Amino acid sequence: MKHFKSLIDLDKIAASEIDLKNSLYSAQNTNDICFQFNLIFKTYASNVDDIEAFKRGIFYIWYSRLEPNFLTGINVLDKTSLDLIINKAVEHLDKITYDFELDWMLSYYSNWDFLFEDYPEFHTLLIEKQFVERPVIDNNLMVNRDLMRSYFNELH
Repeated sequence: MKHFKSLIDLDKIAASEIDLKNSLYSAQNTNDICFQFNLIFKTYASNVDDIEAFKRGIFYIWYSRLEPNFLTGINVLDKTSLDLIINKAVEHLDKITYDFELDWMLSYYSNWDFLFEDYPEFHTLLIEKQFVERPVIDNNLMVNRDLMRSYFNELH
C-alpha cells in the first residue's frame, strides 16, 4: 500500500476539535461551535479520498446522529458533504477492499444501523456486510484524532 502525505493538516484539525470540545462545556451559545464543527466536517468531505479524512468524516456522521448536539457540538451537517462521505462508504462496502480500522469502525457503527436509514444503499450494505470479529483497536492509533480518539478510547 502506497502512503502519501495528506493534503490537509489533520493534526491542526484535531487541535481545533480539542479547542472546540473544551469550549463546548462552558459556552452559553453553541451556534458558533456547531458552525466550526460543520466547517471541519466539510473539510473532511472535500478530502474524502484521503482515507484518514474519510474515517473522520464517517465518524462525524455517526457521532452526530447518535449523541445529542449539546454533548458533541455537532448539529446539522452539510448535506452535500454528508452525501460525499456516505457515497464513499458505499463504495468501500461494495468492493472487496480491506482497511482493518475502517472495517472495525463500520462494524461498530452497524450496531446502530437505524441511524443510516435515510441512506438506503449504505444502510443495506452496512447490515449485510459480514465484518470480521471486532478486535480491540490500539489506543496509540488514535493519537491526534481528537473526537474519534476521545470516543473510542472511552470504550476500553
